[in-house]
Amino acid sequence: MSSQSGLDMISNCDSARENDIFARDPNFKEGIANFTVSVGREAILSCIVQDLGAYKVAWLRVDTQTILTIANHVITKNHRIGVSHSDHRTWFLHIREVRESDRGWYMCQINTDPMKSQTGFLDVVVCEFPIEIN
Repeated sequence: MSSQSGLDMISNCDSARENDIFARDPNFKEGIANFTVSVGREAILSCIVQDLGAYKVAWLRVDTQTILTIANHVITKNHRIGVSHSDHRTWFLHIREVRESDRGWYMCQINTDPMKSQTGFLDVVVCEFPIEIN
């Protein structure tokens, strides 16, 4: 007969359940929405991850294979790049003062083995206003 009380067994079951949550592989809840922004404005791309646990989210520029951010840290020297998150589920890549050269594919990556990723396209438009001549 076990010397463990009923409360201890419930507590152990709760701990096991919590460990199961952290043992699950993270997944993307939805794709990265393509984003269109005007030159000079801020672009914010979002990546929603379930069950991240101890894994890390990174943002990369696909065409240049540049790592922009890892977790809360900005890796690139580009001062216009930032990262934020909401409840460790939604990760945001911020690109301030957008330039035409920022147009392209961006990747949200989770450092699982094998790595999981998804991409979204940032389109940059130049607003040309007609010049009025009086």
